[in-house]
Amino acid sequence: MPSFRFHVLGNLELETWNMKLLITGASGLLGISLALEAMREHEVIGMDRGKLKSAPFPVIKADLLHTTAIDSVIDSVRPDWLV
Repeated sequence: MPSFRFHVLGNLELETWNMKLLITGASGLLGISLALEAMREHEVIGMDRGKLKSAPFPVIKADLLHTTAIDSVIDSVRPDWLV
């Protein structure tokens, strides 16, 4: 379940969510960039086909072409967002 986080910016109080993101293609340029940026505010779990050797977030090896594997990953991770 996402949790609330409050930020104060001047006189403005902002409410943000701390969410769990499952980012596919975490070894690609867009995937790794998004994951690194999202880590600042959210829990990030990456997914790729095994190209990513190390990352500052957990990485699950799975192939998007295998739908049963994807269902299993989503069921076990239970992300708030899938990217």
